Amino acid sequence: MKGSPSYAGITFDSEESSITGKRWLGAGPYRVWKNRLEGPTFGIRNNVYNDSTPGKTWEYPEFKGYFSDFYWCDFSTDKGHLIIGSETPGLYLRVFTPAFGEEPRNTAPPFPEGDVSILHTIPAIGTKFKPAGRLGPSGETKAILEKLSGTVYLMGK
Repeated sequence: MKGSPSYAGITFDSEESSITGKRWLGAGPYRVWKNRLEGPTFGIRNNVYNDSTPGKTWEYPEFKGYFSDFYWCDFSTDKGHLIIGSETPGLYLRVFTPAFGEEPRNTAPPFPEGDVSILHTIPAIGTKFKPAGRLGPSGETKAILEKLSGTVYLMGK
């Protein structure tokens, strides 16, 4: 893929209603955006499913969103476990699409279709008053000038 997409990678469908939690190796415990990568620390993280909405509910850390430095994730489901892994450094894990408040303005960046994604790039987030592209270089979409590749492993147990 060449161009300046908001996100680039592979996406899978999953039954969100069957997911009860996740345990992953990556940066966390909070979600990130392209222009807000500082804060989460690398390690093994756990959290139970929640569907928090900014300004309405305060369940943290968020279950849904983009997570950086992804290496593996073990999703707990009502049917067992789904494990997704990759040895490709610098990837993002996208878990479902989070809810946004009533008037998100510039704070509702795009998400790919589907439910779970392994991505090379993710979108930036804006503020109430400015879109992400007007917040400096880290908020701009970058051109992809080369072929993206990686390896993804899927396992159920």
